[in-house]
Amino acid sequence: MKKILEVKNLEVSFDTYAGEVQAVRDVSFDLYEGETLAIVGESGSGKSVTAKSLIRLNPEPPARYKAGEILLHGENILDKKEKEMQKIRGSKIGMIFQDPMTSLNPTMTVGKQIIEALMKHQKVAKSEARKVALEMLRMVQIPNPEKRFDEYPHQFSGGMRQRVMIAIALVCNPQILIADEPTTALDVTIQAQILDLMKNLQEKIKTSIILITHDLGVVAHSAQRIIVMYGGKIVESGTTDQIFYKSRHPYTWGLLNSVPRLDIHKEDGRLDSIEGTPPDLFAPPQGCPFADRCEYAMEICRKKMPPQFETGENHHSACWLNHEFAPKVENPTQIAKKLQKEEVQMREQ
Repeated sequence: MKKILEVKNLEVSFDTYAGEVQAVRDVSFDLYEGETLAIVGESGSGKSVTAKSLIRLNPEPPARYKAGEILLHGENILDKKEKEMQKIRGSKIGMIFQDPMTSLNPTMTVGKQIIEALMKHQKVAKSEARKVALEMLRMVQIPNPEKRFDEYPHQFSGGMRQRVMIAIALVCNPQILIADEPTTALDVTIQAQILDLMKNLQEKIKTSIILITHDLGVVAHSAQRIIVMYGGKIVESGTTDQIFYKSRHPYTWGLLNSVPRLDIHKEDGRLDSIEGTPPDLFAPPQGCPFADRCEYAMEICRKKMPPQFETGENHHSACWLNHEFAPKVENPTQIAKKLQKEEVQMREQ
């Protein structure tokens, strides 16, 4: 596949009255044409800051890009001036924000907001722009688009507002679509509809998607690759199958265990949680950021940052447990499944 975006050793900090917040620390990844890449992690892990950095939406100041490169077709976005970035936003990279009610302008009709995005980047007549906008509303499956075109955001349901946001983000046929927790404010049924819609539109217009979420359940059938972030760093990356079935980082295990599962029965009916709190990014730990919450932490974990160990083809995990001299630890989810399978077999006998 053709590589269209390259992030190399990105570091982003925020200068505040209390000091420097090191929000993103040495993050590197690639995005390929037509794929969906998911970035998952708890709140405060750095995933949204990373996504907004791709189109320079973090306000500067207080945001400061300390190091690294963001290469779009070989050109470094961090070297671009604001006028150049305005041409990139929307036309080459679109973004769907988390809460459509605060992202849409309440004083403008939805049709006008779609047209505004189109006319800013493409030289088209207003009549032509209206035709394109109506077609986009049909494409995102909004019923009766001619009538809805002249209505305001407050006249739409949450799911319909999110569809409008998708229409605005895609109206200029961007090469990359960043979806920052696009289903968080929606109920489960609408979540599935929005994810299916994004997948269908991706196949039609060949857009690459970066999906930001804290919910691994959301990305199970949507993404081809997953990046797991914690404490401003990438702690694990790999294909969806590798992350779900062959994960090699205790933080990933914790995220997976917190997702409701039908294949593992728990007598108390409770979901597992990761004890403790995320690290203080005013003074990030010297070693692994997850060490204080990890039940498998060793002395070296608190003293030295682990490298990205290669645990499979294009599968990397930043955990000292993957060192050849480390004790062998098995994914607790896989252990639970084995025990449950053995228990069922014993009962059948």
